[in-house]
Amino acid sequence: MHARPAGKIVNIVKSTNAKVTISANGKSASGNSITSIMALGVVNGTNIKVSIEGSDVNKIKNEIE
Repeated sequence: MHARPAGKIVNIVKSTNAKVTISANGKSASGNSITSIMALGVVNGTNIKVSIEGSDVNKIKNEIE
């Protein structure tokens, strides 16, 4: 994943109180860390799993989609 989309995710997550974990390619990353998200090696067509814990689940889901 490139810096721009990873940064957008980080900004969305940091605007909430939720804990977000992104998983792909057998690795997991905190949604608060642009470096960790980019290290997942996500490319176009890669399936990812986004786990959200907290009260802002719907807000995050809507903004990330």
